[in-house]
Amino acid sequence: MPKRKQSSKTYTWNSKNSTGVMSALDNVFGEKGPLQLPKSVKDWVAEWVWVFALIGVIIRGFGLLTLLGLGAVFSGVAASTGAFSFFSTIGFGIVFLAAEGILLLISIPGLKHKKLLGWDFAFYAEVVAIVGNLLNLNVIGAIISAIIGFYFLFQIRSRFRK
Repeated sequence: MPKRKQSSKTYTWNSKNSTGVMSALDNVFGEKGPLQLPKSVKDWVAEWVWVFALIGVIIRGFGLLTLLGLGAVFSGVAASTGAFSFFSTIGFGIVFLAAEGILLLISIPGLKHKKLLGWDFAFYAEVVAIVGNLLNLNVIGAIISAIIGFYFLFQIRSRFRK
Protein backbone atom coordinates (compact mmCIF):
# COMPACT_ATOMS: atom_id res chain seq x y z
CA MET A 1 0.00 0.00 0.00
CA PRO A 2 1.58 3.32 -1.06
CA LYS A 3 2.16 5.93 1.59
CA ARG A 4 0.36 9.21 1.30
CA LYS A 5 2.41 12.31 0.96
CA GLN A 6 1.70 14.56 3.89
CA SER A 7 1.06 18.18 3.25
CA SER A 8 3.30 20.64 4.98
CA LYS A 9 0.55 23.24 5.15
CA THR A 10 -1.44 23.69 8.31
CA TYR A 11 -4.85 25.26 7.96
CA THR A 12 -6.33 27.25 10.78
CA TRP A 13 -9.38 29.46 10.86
CA ASN A 14 -8.48 33.07 11.42
CA SER A 15 -9.01 36.43 9.81
CA LYS A 16 -6.39 35.67 7.11
CA ASN A 17 -8.48 32.76 5.79
CA SER A 18 -11.58 34.88 5.51
CA THR A 19 -10.09 37.85 3.69
CA GLY A 20 -13.08 38.22 1.37
CA VAL A 21 -15.55 38.57 4.22
CA MET A 22 -13.17 40.68 6.29
CA SER A 23 -12.37 43.06 3.44
CA ALA A 24 -16.06 43.43 2.61
CA LEU A 25 -16.89 44.22 6.25
CA ASP A 26 -13.86 46.52 6.45
CA ASN A 27 -15.08 48.42 3.38
CA VAL A 28 -18.42 49.04 5.06
CA PHE A 29 -17.50 49.44 8.75
CA GLY A 30 -13.73 49.89 9.00
CA GLU A 31 -11.03 52.34 8.01
CA LYS A 32 -12.29 52.38 4.42
CA GLY A 33 -15.93 52.87 5.43
CA PRO A 34 -17.89 56.09 5.02
CA LEU A 35 -18.49 56.77 8.73
CA GLN A 36 -15.36 57.14 10.84
CA LEU A 37 -14.95 57.68 14.56
CA PRO A 38 -12.46 60.39 15.54
CA LYS A 39 -8.93 59.03 16.13
CA SER A 40 -9.08 59.85 19.86
CA VAL A 41 -12.33 57.89 20.24
CA LYS A 42 -10.88 54.91 18.35
CA ASP A 43 -7.83 54.96 20.61
CA TRP A 44 -10.00 55.18 23.73
CA VAL A 45 -12.31 52.35 22.63
CA ALA A 46 -9.32 50.16 21.67
CA GLU A 47 -7.72 50.84 25.06
CA TRP A 48 -10.83 49.91 27.05
CA VAL A 49 -12.54 47.33 24.81
CA TRP A 50 -11.40 44.55 27.14
CA VAL A 51 -13.49 46.13 29.93
CA PHE A 52 -16.53 46.16 27.63
CA ALA A 53 -15.89 42.48 26.86
CA LEU A 54 -15.69 41.72 30.59
CA ILE A 55 -19.00 43.53 31.14
CA GLY A 56 -20.45 41.49 28.26
CA VAL A 57 -19.28 38.26 29.90
CA ILE A 58 -20.94 39.27 33.19
CA ILE A 59 -24.20 40.23 31.45
CA ARG A 60 -24.24 36.96 29.52
CA GLY A 61 -23.60 35.08 32.76
CA PHE A 62 -26.66 36.68 34.34
CA GLY A 63 -28.61 35.92 31.16
CA LEU A 64 -27.59 32.28 31.38
CA LEU A 65 -28.67 32.08 35.02
CA THR A 66 -32.00 33.64 34.07
CA LEU A 67 -32.57 31.22 31.20
CA LEU A 68 -31.62 28.25 33.35
CA GLY A 69 -33.99 29.45 36.08
CA LEU A 70 -36.86 30.03 33.66
CA GLY A 71 -36.26 26.64 32.12
CA ALA A 72 -36.44 24.99 35.53
CA VAL A 73 -39.53 26.91 36.63
CA PHE A 74 -41.55 26.37 33.47
CA SER A 75 -40.31 22.96 32.38
CA GLY A 76 -43.13 21.08 34.11
CA VAL A 77 -45.81 23.34 32.69
CA ALA A 78 -44.27 23.30 29.20
CA ALA A 79 -43.95 19.51 29.19
CA SER A 80 -47.53 18.97 30.37
CA THR A 81 -48.96 21.33 27.73
CA GLY A 82 -46.75 20.10 24.92
CA ALA A 83 -45.03 23.46 24.46
CA PHE A 84 -41.77 22.05 23.17
CA SER A 85 -40.98 25.23 21.23
CA PHE A 86 -40.41 26.77 24.65
CA PHE A 87 -37.58 24.30 25.24
CA SER A 88 -36.03 24.93 21.84
CA THR A 89 -36.06 28.69 22.41
CA ILE A 90 -34.48 28.34 25.85
CA GLY A 91 -32.06 25.71 24.53
CA PHE A 92 -30.91 28.00 21.71
CA GLY A 93 -30.58 30.86 24.18
CA ILE A 94 -28.47 28.83 26.58
CA VAL A 95 -26.17 27.46 23.89
CA PHE A 96 -25.60 30.78 22.14
CA LEU A 97 -25.24 32.84 25.32
CA ALA A 98 -22.70 30.33 26.63
CA ALA A 99 -20.77 30.37 23.34
CA GLU A 100 -20.76 34.19 23.22
CA GLY A 101 -19.65 34.40 26.84
CA ILE A 102 -16.85 31.88 26.38
CA LEU A 103 -15.57 33.58 23.23
CA LEU A 104 -15.65 36.99 24.93
CA LEU A 105 -13.91 35.58 27.99
CA ILE A 106 -11.17 34.11 25.79
CA SER A 107 -10.81 37.45 23.98
CA ILE A 108 -10.16 39.55 27.11
CA PRO A 109 -6.40 38.91 27.55
CA GLY A 110 -5.76 39.53 23.85
CA LEU A 111 -7.86 42.67 23.83
CA LYS A 112 -6.09 43.95 26.93
CA HIS A 113 -2.68 43.49 25.27
CA LYS A 114 -3.96 44.69 21.86
CA LYS A 115 -3.37 41.34 20.15
CA LEU A 116 -5.19 40.59 16.90
CA LEU A 117 -6.16 37.15 18.22
CA GLY A 118 -8.19 38.84 20.98
CA TRP A 119 -9.93 40.95 18.35
CA ASP A 120 -10.64 37.78 16.33
CA PHE A 121 -12.35 36.12 19.31
CA ALA A 122 -14.45 39.25 19.90
CA PHE A 123 -15.40 39.14 16.21
CA TYR A 124 -16.40 35.47 16.49
CA ALA A 125 -18.50 36.29 19.57
CA GLU A 126 -20.33 38.91 17.50
CA VAL A 127 -20.92 36.40 14.70
CA VAL A 128 -22.32 33.88 17.22
CA ALA A 129 -24.63 36.57 18.61
CA ILE A 130 -25.94 37.34 15.12
CA VAL A 131 -26.48 33.66 14.27
CA GLY A 132 -28.26 33.13 17.61
CA ASN A 133 -30.57 36.04 16.91
CA LEU A 134 -31.32 34.73 13.42
CA LEU A 135 -32.07 31.20 14.68
CA ASN A 136 -34.45 32.67 17.25
CA LEU A 137 -36.09 34.58 14.36
CA ASN A 138 -35.02 37.91 15.85
CA VAL A 139 -34.03 39.45 12.52
CA ILE A 140 -34.24 43.07 13.70
CA GLY A 141 -32.03 42.24 16.70
CA ALA A 142 -29.54 40.50 14.42
CA ILE A 143 -29.35 43.49 12.09
CA ILE A 144 -28.93 45.99 14.93
CA SER A 145 -26.34 43.78 16.63
CA ALA A 146 -24.41 43.37 13.37
CA ILE A 147 -24.37 47.08 12.57
CA ILE A 148 -23.31 48.26 16.04
CA GLY A 149 -20.94 45.37 16.81
CA PHE A 150 -19.18 45.28 13.46
CA TYR A 151 -18.93 49.08 13.32
CA PHE A 152 -17.05 49.37 16.60
CA LEU A 153 -14.98 46.23 16.04
CA PHE A 154 -13.80 47.27 12.60
CA GLN A 155 -13.19 50.87 13.65
CA ILE A 156 -10.59 49.69 16.18
CA ARG A 157 -9.17 46.70 14.27
CA SER A 158 -6.12 48.60 13.02
CA ARG A 159 -5.08 49.20 16.66
CA PHE A 160 -4.43 45.47 17.20
CA ARG A 161 -1.27 43.64 16.16
CA LYS A 162 -0.14 40.02 15.97
